[in-house]
Amino acid sequence: MEADLATPTIEEYLEAIYIMQYEGGPAISARVAEHVGVSAPTMADTLKRLIKQGYVSVDKRKEITLTEKGREAAESLKRRHRLSERWLTDVLGLDWAKAIVGELKKYDPALYQKPRWLVLNKLDMIDAQEREAKVKDFVRRFKHKGPVFQISALTHEGCDALVKAAYRHIAAQQVAEQPAVYVDPRFAGDAAS
Repeated sequence: MEADLATPTIEEYLEAIYIMQYEGGPAISARVAEHVGVSAPTMADTLKRLIKQGYVSVDKRKEITLTEKGREAAESLKRRHRLSERWLTDVLGLDWAKAIVGELKKYDPALYQKPRWLVLNKLDMIDAQEREAKVKDFVRRFKHKGPVFQISALTHEGCDALVKAAYRHIAAQQVAEQPAVYVDPRFAGDAAS
């Protein structure tokens, strides 16, 4: 099938458009570029390729829509990902969490390098006396090294701590991403006052 000839780069864009189109509202260049992690000029160049190769069309509102060929390629990619996941979990016996992390490392190394938080929901369904042991066992089996949050969306237990930690993390990231301010060494003493 012709749709299977898409390159990995094209597939990444098609998957983003597919997700937006079928799961999350309109696909426009800015959203796709943000999802894929590229600049506006790179997105514009790739969009031209996608149109030329018959994978997408763009309407008057600049909304990107998958053509039949694009939809087939995106669905083929989704099927391949799903088959990979099933093979990893059912045949090789890896658990879902490890399979997802493995897929992430393969398909988006930059995102893989970002810190991961383990958020365990529905803990109100586990007896409080058993909960800590079950969480420790899960963390041990998953070999998770980052923060662990135990929450219940139903009872809101643990949600405040998660939200506050997320806020602190985002604020710290924003500070870390700020460009360094150059201070002329001749005036460094004046900058402190």
